[in-house]
Amino acid sequence: MKQEILDRITALGGYTGQVTGVSLQADLAAIELKTPLYPKPRDTPWARAEETEPIEGLGEYMQEALTGADTRAVLEHTLDLYFSADAPSGGQAFFRPQLFTPFRKEASDFAAWTGVISETAVRKMIPADPLDFMQIAWSSGYPDVYFICLSDKNPDNPTVYSTDHEVFFTEIEEEGNLETFFNSFFTRDELAVEIRRVVCK
Repeated sequence: MKQEILDRITALGGYTGQVTGVSLQADLAAIELKTPLYPKPRDTPWARAEETEPIEGLGEYMQEALTGADTRAVLEHTLDLYFSADAPSGGQAFFRPQLFTPFRKEASDFAAWTGVISETAVRKMIPADPLDFMQIAWSSGYPDVYFICLSDKNPDNPTVYSTDHEVFFTEIEEEGNLETFFNSFFTRDELAVEIRRVVCK
């Protein structure tokens, strides 16, 4: 795995000290990243990223908390809350590496997915063999599942794919590579800058 990816994971609050470089699967399983991951706003047909709240509902929360209070103290309290296990739902993702092998007959999860996921359809979307996956994150927003293929031709920086439980593996989108994926989330410091720019102005 690229050092830049490991450095970004560390910046996001993770621990990569157990990563050995032996295999992509082992490296992902060795990473500890327990803090919520908040996606940076993207441009959409209805709003530009810079005009969008960093986290949905954060502005209202901050405005209520700021009434008669010290801005710096409220900001630190807000960051502590949003980067804790008790964070309010705001479309955040959670890094949860989990092996997913729906097409490997000897695997324990093969029977559960037989007839549910079409191998032929997936092969048209993901050009790799074998089709063994690692779920890397799930989200409280859309899409809600992010994964990589363990046989990706670039194991140092594999392609990240996404799907949603409502269209599970019948609709698959490319999300860029793993470095791009982790860069698409706010670090605590980056979120603080955005809060000051958008909410505390």
